[in-house]
Amino acid sequence: MKIVSKLQTGLLLVIILSSIVTNGCKKKEEIPFSMQERQAFSTLKVNSKRRMDDLALTAEKVTRFFLPPGISEEKMRSYLLAGVEARDYILSCGLISPDGTMLYVEPKEFRQPEGLNLSKSEKYLYVKDNNKPYITSLIQGPNGILLQEYLVPVYNAGNQYVGVLTLLIDTAKLLDFISWLPDLNTINLLLFETDGTLIFNNRTGKLGGNNLNTLNADGAEQLVELIKKAQTEESGNAFYYLFDQLYDMEFRYYAQWLTIPLPGREWRIFMNTEYEIEE
Repeated sequence: MKIVSKLQTGLLLVIILSSIVTNGCKKKEEIPFSMQERQAFSTLKVNSKRRMDDLALTAEKVTRFFLPPGISEEKMRSYLLAGVEARDYILSCGLISPDGTMLYVEPKEFRQPEGLNLSKSEKYLYVKDNNKPYITSLIQGPNGILLQEYLVPVYNAGNQYVGVLTLLIDTAKLLDFISWLPDLNTINLLLFETDGTLIFNNRTGKLGGNNLNTLNADGAEQLVELIKKAQTEESGNAFYYLFDQLYDMEFRYYAQWLTIPLPGREWRIFMNTEYEIEE
């Protein structure tokens, strides 16, 4: 019987282990997004935060007008109008009284809500109870325009609660930086709320759309489940399969998502692309 030396045995083990490591490397799959795609992903998050910070700062500046106690209605309305003129994405400014009544709204074409009792509304109660700003979910306005309300508590110089400042926002103008994103046909980039409300889809280039929870699951069951998971988890990534009926076969995809924190809610950025496996 031929006896194998310890040296030969050691070399054999090295060769076997090298083969295992080399084959195992195929299991370590790199993120398939290009530099440009990852940059778009990051840019959407950074610019969304910057715009929200700008909105908060603008609202804070408006609230400073209300510091002196005993301001007349005329002065109050002029301050609200100045808030509208501060940014092009602000359509109107209003002041809700401490008891929840909408006192004043400017400009005059938006005064219809004046006198309404908002004391039981979710948005008013959130600001009053938590003493924090709040931004509403998307609202469908006239002619399909997407709107949101941003609300912030107001105090005067004596630290007396004056009420709640509300800004009506044109979401398209608030998120106008989306048009700066490069045309990325190789990926699907979504911005949506945690209830599935779609805010932006780069494939359509439009704001708004059907709720993502109404997606047709035929052949896309894994994607539907992944989007539901993204609604409940702040960040993550996963591989999944889509069945293409035209080609009668499955295609593998990779998805990644992260969170944009907002006052009182969260937005998710979700990006996915087809992932080709190298044999």
